[in-house]
Amino acid sequence: MSVWFDTGQLGADTAARILAVHGGSLYAAGQPSGNIYRYDGGDTWTSIGQIGGSTTCLALYSFGGYLWAGTSATTMARWNGSVWENMGNLPAQYAEAMMEYNSNLYICSNKVYRWDGGGVFTDMVLPAGTNPEPLIVYDGALYTVPSLAPTTRLYKYDGAAWASVGNLTGCTWADAFAEFNGSLYVGAADTGLVFKWDGATFSLVDTIGEHVDGMSVFNGILYAGTWENGGLYSSIDGATFTKLGEFEAGYSAYDMAVLDGRIYVALSDGHVHFYQQARPLWQPGAFGQMGRHFGVGV
Repeated sequence: MSVWFDTGQLGADTAARILAVHGGSLYAAGQPSGNIYRYDGGDTWTSIGQIGGSTTCLALYSFGGYLWAGTSATTMARWNGSVWENMGNLPAQYAEAMMEYNSNLYICSNKVYRWDGGGVFTDMVLPAGTNPEPLIVYDGALYTVPSLAPTTRLYKYDGAAWASVGNLTGCTWADAFAEFNGSLYVGAADTGLVFKWDGATFSLVDTIGEHVDGMSVFNGILYAGTWENGGLYSSIDGATFTKLGEFEAGYSAYDMAVLDGRIYVALSDGHVHFYQQARPLWQPGAFGQMGRHFGVGV
């Protein structure tokens, strides 16, 4: 029998917005307090503070030995293990994603920026679109998808210039990336479509039918989480997705992270759940209907 465990609520926060693994520990950002929490096991989350009084943190990332955070006040900060260090402000909008590429930190905001030290954030000048999200490094290049109507595109940056590698037909923005079986998968936030880039061809894979908000690979299986009722989908072949179940009606699965043989899911109810494998999670029926505290598969 397989179970999903609830790790408890992030203080009094009503949403767990983002997850990150740093220094062997799991961290989460809570909303509306803006506090960042470290998971200390069981149902214990320890606050390591908030950044500049901000009520929202939408980006956490481990880079250069620090835990970086971006806030709704455009502030960028990093945790040195004791205090948050202010690293400056983005030029226009809050950070929504971060990624290391060629030893530099890149940040998605209203544009893609590179942190050049000393509070300097350099605009990487996307060919088209705004509000790019997310970021991933795949096959030696940096990828992102901007918000662009009527059809957005997957862009690739090789360290010198951006190039469009494919259109997300029928989609205006994406919110999830994952590398699986040697290919890059893209989850569309507005249509629930899943696309694949194998380095040569960009193609539509499947239609989940719900807004894809996070993707992750766990035990050789590709997973996708959705806004609608915290839905969770899986694919064992990278071609077809199967709905495993829902966490809780009215709540969203915002983010995923893998650590120490567990897959964690952040929910919009302020809780983080993890799966501990006793039965293959990809099997229908292994998920069950999730309540606020825990669910048991059949």
